[in-house]
Amino acid sequence: MLYPEIRTWNSVEEKSMSAESESTNQFLRIIIALLLEDSDKFPQLRQRVAFLDQAGMGATEIAKVLGRTPTYVSKELVGIRKSRKKGG
Repeated sequence: MLYPEIRTWNSVEEKSMSAESESTNQFLRIIIALLLEDSDKFPQLRQRVAFLDQAGMGATEIAKVLGRTPTYVSKELVGIRKSRKKGG
């Protein structure tokens, strides 16, 4: 073998890693949701959407964290971004 330190993954290992990754992501979503729920800093849902957007999350991930639909979050984001452009 020319490069023994390079390992190729078989499909079973890739699926296992993907499942572990999704499981970790689910735990992180739960932790974020619990922290936001307990926070007085973001009492309104729209503030939570804005915070998660600024943290770099997309509409689908925000929806999963907040237990809303991606459509709802997308509509909120449009309003939030419009108000940001207006300077408010």
